[in-house]
Order: sequence, then structure tokens, then C-alpha cells
Amino acid sequence: MATSRYFIEEMDNIDQKYKLEDLISPKIPINDVDLLLGLEPLETIRHLKYISKKTIIILNLHKKYPKNVIIGSEKDKKYPLIKNIIEILNQNAGKIISFNFNQISLDELDSPLYGNIINLGVAVRYYAHFF
Repeated sequence: MATSRYFIEEMDNIDQKYKLEDLISPKIPINDVDLLLGLEPLETIRHLKYISKKTIIILNLHKKYPKNVIIGSEKDKKYPLIKNIIEILNQNAGKIISFNFNQISLDELDSPLYGNIINLGVAVRYYAHFF
């Protein structure tokens, strides 16, 4: 598990004085993620700075358009091609497993709502040693 450590010399509160040392932060350092669950392609690429050649990405290929595109305030914006997103991720990550988990959910469970759970299931099934 990747963590970052930091030291807080002193933190003053109105009625108490705290001294915290060597805390483990939930924030992942840049280029240090081991396993990334990409629940949406565009959101996954936004986190490119955390990916390295040791990273395994399990990517849901189902597109979820940003709200401003859906409501029409940015009609000129286009969603990047999935193949371009995968190409960029391949250049930076060690391995990518990609499926349209929402479509699998629709085909198998008659609802697209379970796509993210299927994504997590793939991670647990094949990469349980990360958990």
C-alpha cells in the first residue's frame, strides 16, 4: 500500500495544543499507485500523474459525459476517442484490463447500474494481493 508520511510540528486549537508526529496520509504519492480502478475513461486519464510502469489499471470503457456537455453549455467540446485514452494509459502504465463493464452488467443483469461493482470484482478476483 502506498502512503505518504508527513510531520506536523504543532497545531494550535482554541483550547488545546496538539503535537502530531509521523502520520500516515491517505494521499497517494505521484507515480506510486499500484492498482487503479478506472470507473470512467476520462476520469482515469485525469489521474495520469499517479500512474507508473508498476501500475495495473482496470478500466471501464463506458463513457460518462461531463455535466456541462450534457446540459449543452459546452457543445463544442468532444469526448476523446477511447483508443487515444487507452494508448496514453498504455504508454504510462504496466498493464491495462479494459471492458465496458456497464454493458456487461446490462447483458448479464438487465441493468447497467452494476458496472462499477463488476470492475471491483475483477480487481478482487485477479489482484486480491493488493487488498
